[in-house]
Amino acid sequence: IEAHTLRERAFVRALGLVSGDGKMLSAPGISHTRYEVNLGDTPLSLRKLMAVCEQHEQLRLDASVLQICGVRIETTTGNDEVREVLQDLADAVAWEASEAFDASYYPRPLDVVPLADEHVVQVMAAMQREVDREARFSGGAAQFANLPRERQAALAERRRMWFARFGITPESWKTGRWSLWKVSDEITWPPNEYYCAWDAARPQLLQ
Repeated sequence: IEAHTLRERAFVRALGLVSGDGKMLSAPGISHTRYEVNLGDTPLSLRKLMAVCEQHEQLRLDASVLQICGVRIETTTGNDEVREVLQDLADAVAWEASEAFDASYYPRPLDVVPLADEHVVQVMAAMQREVDREARFSGGAAQFANLPRERQAALAERRRMWFARFGITPESWKTGRWSLWKVSDEITWPPNEYYCAWDAARPQLLQ
């Protein structure tokens, strides 16, 4: 299945495999339940399959309260890891972190309320814990505290921007839940031109 938008890609990861009998659907990324869904006798396009699943009352409900994080790997220094179904979100944040160090131009997003300095410090500390953990396997870790303050703020705000693209707001983060149906169904992956050059990024990607 070719999935292009953020929601399509999250849906495919959450859904898992569809059985061949046209009635039962397994969604391991949503829950361990097998849903009885009438898929008909002919193969459905991804968009139609998404529509059928959204109309299924229990599946729609379960996909509206997915867990954001999995089990904490390290009880003292590790962060809670986002679940595999949110891998695109993790990749986007990792790319933003790399650009914060390497890009000649790294602007703050236009559609995110500026974060307070203390909040930026907390976000940098959380991201540092993550890269420090990964560095145990890949070598030295970048130091976010060494970034200029303006870049730290831009990174923290861009991180929040991407979480919002997946429907995860500060309010929903507190609940530990997110909804598949609130993930952006307009932004493609990777976003057209977004990863090519900052000066080529289209304004609507920051709206």
